[in-house]
Amino acid sequence: GHTYFNYSFNPFLSMNLNGIFQYQSKPSYFALGGAIGMDISGGEGSGKLYAGGWFREGDAFYPYIGLEVKKVQLGFSYDITHSKQNQGPTIPQSFEMSFIIRGAPEDDQTRRISCPWR
Repeated sequence: GHTYFNYSFNPFLSMNLNGIFQYQSKPSYFALGGAIGMDISGGEGSGKLYAGGWFREGDAFYPYIGLEVKKVQLGFSYDITHSKQNQGPTIPQSFEMSFIIRGAPEDDQTRRISCPWR
């Protein structure tokens, strides 16, 4: 299961929160976190800088930084492991990059996914 919440405080500042729960056979875990987005385009709304972090149950905290330009967002995170995995001969490391494209072209209404609660 996955949940996502986005709230704009004003045209310059927004917050997104999300959580995920995964269960497969016997192992399961959840992760919770979020990021704050600040407009860096001088009020044009074409660029945002994001900073935040997520916590994965019993395993790691991963800070996040991202940059959104128009409809494209690029993000970077790194796992800071605090679980027993750190006690082994090698310390697990995970550097991740995310790439998000938001929305459909303005002139192509057929590709849009409608929100049932609007």
